[in-house]
Amino acid sequence: MSSGYILPGTFLLARTLYNRGMICTAEGRPTMSDEELVLCAQGGNADALDELIRRWYPGIHAFCCRRVQSDTLGADLTQDTFLKLVAALPRYRAKGSFKSWLFTIAANTCTDAVRRSRPTADLDELAEVLPDARAAGFAGQVEAGEAVRRALADLPDVQREALILRYYHDFEIEEIARITHTLAPTVKTRLWRGLRRMKLLLGEEWKE
Repeated sequence: MSSGYILPGTFLLARTLYNRGMICTAEGRPTMSDEELVLCAQGGNADALDELIRRWYPGIHAFCCRRVQSDTLGADLTQDTFLKLVAALPRYRAKGSFKSWLFTIAANTCTDAVRRSRPTADLDELAEVLPDARAAGFAGQVEAGEAVRRALADLPDVQREALILRYYHDFEIEEIARITHTLAPTVKTRLWRGLRRMKLLLGEEWKE
């Protein structure tokens, strides 16, 4: 890392972590939290940045591929996401979880790509309660394979994004709202309508 990457005062925080035994080295990385790794990376430690990317690359790659329904484009958007991560990391402040912040970058990157390829209509709807039984039906088959993949591809983008974040990446409603820059009631509506559509598309393959 260049010296320009180091934030004023951040090196002292990283040094504090070091003194407390949270060592920013290859040996210490596996036991460190995301926030501790971020502090080390902001202090100029390249190994800490590498560990953050290694830790989150599989999840971000899976999200991007599912979000845009293309392995090739998903891989490109994953790379774009981590390039944006590196550029934005010096300005990162832990107001929420690092995971939510990183997935927000990924979601924005995917949304921009989808909008460039074809216009999408956003939903502005009233809140609806997400039926537990229907949610359980989808959660139980997210790994069911090609049928679910095809059904997801047929959903509107905003519904597909909400389902992927909720059932593949375990985000809560409020977190999804922050990531997608919308309101929690709208997220619930997107999930409810997406699950209803999935059930219709899957037919007898739907598992209650």
